[in-house]
Amino acid sequence: MLLAEVRRADVPKATGKRRLTIQRHGKRRLDVDNLIGGAKGMIDELRRLGVLLDDHDDAIELLAKNVPLVKGLEPHTILVIEDLPA
Repeated sequence: MLLAEVRRADVPKATGKRRLTIQRHGKRRLDVDNLIGGAKGMIDELRRLGVLLDDHDDAIELLAKNVPLVKGLEPHTILVIEDLPA
């Protein structure tokens, strides 16, 4: 599923450090350690796909946010990927 979304959004391969913001839209808040820990497989896959150069802190700035779920929507996660200046 992640591969399909990366292709659909036409995300370019990483050429430098990037900021990855994970916005988790859910019915209840997760502890930050659960939110970050639960994202490990996704971050590894983004690295494998070339969206991130690596998962070390010299290649990625990671932010994670709990966002209240809007009534009527299903729980979902939004990834915001931004290139950072060298």
